[in-house]
Amino acid sequence: MTQKIGFLLLFCGTLTRTFAQYNPPLDIPLLLSGNFAELRSNHFHGGLDFKTQGVTGKPIHAVADGYISGVSVSSSGYGKAVYVTHNDSTMSVYGHVMSFTHDIGKAVEEAQYAAETFEVELSFPDTLYPVRQGDVIALSGNEGYSFGPHLHFELRRTDTGEYIDPLPYFKRQIGDTTPPRATAIRVYQPNRTLQIPTHQLDKPIEAWGDVCFAIQANDYMDKTSNRYGVYKVTLYHEDEIIFSSHTDGFLPNENRMINAWDDEGFMRSFILPGNTWRMLTANQERGIVSIREARDHHFRYVLEDQFGNQSTYRFTLRGADTLSTTEREPHNPNSQQLRWDRSNIVFAPSLELFIPRGNLYEDAWVVKETTATPTGEHCHVLSTHPIAIHKSARLFIGVRHRYADPSKLYVAQQFGRHWSSVGGTYENGWMKADIHSISAFTVMTDTIPPSVKPVNRKRWRTEPVRFKIGDSQTGIRHYKAYVDGKFWPFAFNALRKTLTMLHPQRLDRKQHHELTVVVCDNCGNETKQTYRL
Repeated sequence: MTQKIGFLLLFCGTLTRTFAQYNPPLDIPLLLSGNFAELRSNHFHGGLDFKTQGVTGKPIHAVADGYISGVSVSSSGYGKAVYVTHNDSTMSVYGHVMSFTHDIGKAVEEAQYAAETFEVELSFPDTLYPVRQGDVIALSGNEGYSFGPHLHFELRRTDTGEYIDPLPYFKRQIGDTTPPRATAIRVYQPNRTLQIPTHQLDKPIEAWGDVCFAIQANDYMDKTSNRYGVYKVTLYHEDEIIFSSHTDGFLPNENRMINAWDDEGFMRSFILPGNTWRMLTANQERGIVSIREARDHHFRYVLEDQFGNQSTYRFTLRGADTLSTTEREPHNPNSQQLRWDRSNIVFAPSLELFIPRGNLYEDAWVVKETTATPTGEHCHVLSTHPIAIHKSARLFIGVRHRYADPSKLYVAQQFGRHWSSVGGTYENGWMKADIHSISAFTVMTDTIPPSVKPVNRKRWRTEPVRFKIGDSQTGIRHYKAYVDGKFWPFAFNALRKTLTMLHPQRLDRKQHHELTVVVCDNCGNETKQTYRL
């Protein structure tokens, strides 16, 4: 026993030293606006979002010794980001920054002019930009897909690319005494799903057959009003753990598995057969409980954050055979079952769908229904509720009519009440596209060029030259700007749909210049406008 305790203390000491090796990336009080592995659309949140007191320009420090191994500039995502490789096989990532240090900004500018593009990615050798722990490597900003000034911070393993939860390294600087809170649970039964607010859990819930659960919950922290993802969820049946999730990390190829865990904001407390995310564990029944006796079954959820704060929610399922009074949905003769453990091919008039094995999280049903559209092309309704695909599937749709310019065709997918382009190419009477979920599809045409609108044109002599650009159908493919016939970099923010001139101070304001802006959408429609500066 003494030897085991000694080993445990040594192990804990090693963990303590490991967690203490990183310094905070900011020299202001650490408050989070987002935590690791929060539920996001089609992906987990890959790091921590640190508040920067509502402003930009805060110094960002390297959390450990290493070297700046790369930077990136993008119109969305991280915007501007710095990548620092450390000596312990990890990489730290700093996103949404406003500017770079050293002469990196110059290197970025040279790459932008050389490639005539705003978006660039640069890699550096380990000898070019070495950094020591605490060195300033950037200034905080609000670039890219950001809804307010903050620093997005990540830790990744350099050998596997795995995203690691950085919070354990900064717990001492943050502190928290507020436990997670749940708002509702879902009870999935054959042919029906019940959604019960947590304040009504004191009443027994009637159930029968194979039953599983999901919970809607958030974590909260001291000194903020933000909501966060819950670090650990444990579900007990009587005194047996039947499911547990703990969000310590995920690999890049596990990112879209959020679609197998998240159900409209509820975290499933059972594992779909095609979900292999390692942070979920369950009993042999994958968290599914068989209720086939007329008795009470007692359950409890325990929610826990990284600081040990817990909350518990208890509820009772009362066995009651209600299936005999529950009407089953009639079988649709046009339906086809998709199997999660094999490749699937769907053939329908003017439609073919190929889903490689390993892309479905569970068995699903699709229908083969076709409706008319105002354009004369068919709308193929495969599912009224989107079915997630882990990687992608290849879709073919037959084109009914002849078009003078087939390059203007695209595949549109229905999401709720809206249609969105998923791209596609035309070949021999068919449109081909890769899709990431299954719903309804049709073929549409895009012949309308992008919109380009100058912002405050009368003030361009004293304020930044800026445009609002957009495309309502297939989206912006690329843009370019020229001053007096020479390329001039403009920053594009995809979230705000703005083009902003970079380095305006280099313009000779003593003379007039000719500015030409060219914007092209994904069907090749182009808008070209010329202005006098």
